[in-house]
Amino acid sequence: MLRVGFEDDGAWRLLSLRPDFSPAAKVQTEDDITASIVAPGGLVSTPDSQLSRKFVTNCESLLFQRPDDAIVRGYDKQTESDMSDPQADLFISNFQPLTPADARAMAADAPGLSRFTQPMQDLVARAAALPEAEDPAEQTYWVSTANPRLVNGAPTKNPRYLQVRPDIANPKDVALADLTNHLFRDVPWTRRCATASTSSPPGAATTRPRTGFRRCAPTTRCTTWSCPSCSWSSSPP
Repeated sequence: MLRVGFEDDGAWRLLSLRPDFSPAAKVQTEDDITASIVAPGGLVSTPDSQLSRKFVTNCESLLFQRPDDAIVRGYDKQTESDMSDPQADLFISNFQPLTPADARAMAADAPGLSRFTQPMQDLVARAAALPEAEDPAEQTYWVSTANPRLVNGAPTKNPRYLQVRPDIANPKDVALADLTNHLFRDVPWTRRCATASTSSPPGAATTRPRTGFRRCAPTTRCTTWSCPSCSWSSSPP
């Protein structure tokens, strides 16, 4: 199934895919901070082109992610994998601190636990095995991707964590993509095969319209804290 937006009632809009469908894997090359250069056509890096080409590279080794969908158990597999890695040096923000007792309650709910991916289930099991401290100051806390921090009794809409850049975490995938480019473009392996940026898609981060608010534009968003003219809040609590 492929989720494409939402229905009028807020439910996920799900579409069926062919059984032989094989999705392409995206190799992310940039995020918030990017260094770029524009090269004229006809150079080694822009062969058979009369147009200038833009080349970009990422300046960050960590990506500041906002995993909104991770609140749905098992949906955001990447976030569940990242946040449950026992070897990860993880920075997180706006997730609810949970106790070993919370983990044992999750483990006792077998149907609910099974909706998590295996890495998150393993994290729940490790947390459930921790002893309960009598003094809260000595308590060991843990976090679940499905439990954002509670603000005024409601889950925050702004959970965050720093993700190791996918091309750094999975160098084999990047090497295979680079090899494919060399073969397709008939570029010797000893020479760098630069890939130009060929499109500038509209902003990927969009929000559902809120009652009583008008969007500034269908493909753009405000950068103010909370714009009264559209449905975007850049940093909700």
